[in-house]
Amino acid sequence: MYLLDTPGVMTPYVPNAMAMLKLALVACVSEKLFDTVILADFLLYTLNQRDPSVYKEWSEATNDVDDLLEKTARKTGRLAKQGAVEQESAARFLLHRYREGKFGHFCLDKVAECSEMEQIWKSQFKQYQHLLTKSR
Repeated sequence: MYLLDTPGVMTPYVPNAMAMLKLALVACVSEKLFDTVILADFLLYTLNQRDPSVYKEWSEATNDVDDLLEKTARKTGRLAKQGAVEQESAARFLLHRYREGKFGHFCLDKVAECSEMEQIWKSQFKQYQHLLTKSR
C-alpha cells in the first residue's frame, strides 16, 4: 500500500500521470488542477474497463466522452441558452455521481491476488530475516 501525502500548501507533485488522474478522480487533489472534461474522459475509460452498463441511464456504451457528455446533458437538463450543451456541467454531474458511489464501489488500482501477496510477503520476510542475521 502506498500513501501519497499532499498537504494543501503547495500543488502536489506526483511523477506518475495515471496516479495523479486517479487522485483527482476521487477528489484527493483540487479539481482546479484538471480540466473537468478530461477527468470525465478518464472516468469513462475506467467505467468501460469495469462495466459500461453503469451509465446506461444517460447513454449507451461509448468510448467518446463528447457523446456521453452531450447525452448526459440533454437527459439531465444541463443546457445553456438555445439548447447548447454544457459539457462542464455534465462532466461535473458524472464525477459527482461516481464520487457518491452511484457507479459501484471498486478500486482504481490493480491489486494482486492473495496468493501473489503472500508470496511477496514471504519474499520480503526472508530478505529482512537475512539482513537481521547478517548484522548480528
